[in-house]
Amino acid sequence: MPNRRSEPIRWRRDVRNWLASVVEYQRQFGLDIRSAAVHEGENFPTNILIEFVGRTIDKGLAIWAVKNALRDAAASLSIPLNDDTLDFMVNLAVDAVLASS
Repeated sequence: MPNRRSEPIRWRRDVRNWLASVVEYQRQFGLDIRSAAVHEGENFPTNILIEFVGRTIDKGLAIWAVKNALRDAAASLSIPLNDDTLDFMVNLAVDAVLASS
């Protein structure tokens, strides 16, 4: 698996790029956004800080950080995400981050 760890300063940009790739995959294959996110889930960018916080301090804090990054990414890309879809994507992303090595 390729290294998908971002520099902390670039992480939010990489989250935005990940969301854009989810939407592109969704459009290309005619899927709903959740199915596209599952397909792209393992490619969610991580960084050492998010991994550390999620594993050793508080998973809820990692969830909060990922949720804010995804919400901002959706806003910057003009992608409407309802709360249920956002929560689904956050859980998928945090699971991918914490499963990374």
